[in-house]
Amino acid sequence: FTLSQIDSKTGEEIDCGKCGSGLTNAQRLEFANDALYPLVVEVKFYDRFVSGKLQFASILRVRDREDKKPEECLYQREDNE
Repeated sequence: FTLSQIDSKTGEEIDCGKCGSGLTNAQRLEFANDALYPLVVEVKFYDRFVSGKLQFASILRVRDREDKKPEECLYQREDNE
């Protein structure tokens, strides 16, 4: 997956890096279908680089489309960023 969030201050999309960890081989095949995108995945990660990219990200689950929409995936930047 190519991960991104919406900057809560500017409304612009932020590149959060790529992640494939946490998926089974069957899920990798399933998610090869471009018609599924955009979709929301919940990830865990160790830290975030200054660039906004996630360090050691792993996919926990795919969120239901009715539960969470891509435009609701906001990155709450700290005031000093």
